[in-house]
Amino acid sequence: MDERILAIAAPVAADMGYNIVRVRVQGGKRSTLQIMAERLSDGLMNVNDCAVLSRELSSTFEVEDPIDSAYVLEVSSPGLDRPLTDLKHFE
Repeated sequence: MDERILAIAAPVAADMGYNIVRVRVQGGKRSTLQIMAERLSDGLMNVNDCAVLSRELSSTFEVEDPIDSAYVLEVSSPGLDRPLTDLKHFE
């Protein structure tokens, strides 16, 4: 499921100038879709960036419907304890 969501989200984010760092779906009474992203230009991500990307992804996910049940979308920056998911992150 994470790969399908990434395949949907990555092009949308790239068109807006963002890179998806990680996608994670967590279960529970209501699933949470966590997306960590950063600006392509400088690797940063502020609250406004999160809000803009969240709105665009939310609209896209409404059409694509990658998760069968109800879920909460969380868009955030990777933060200081970011997951290292790409070789360039180790640099």
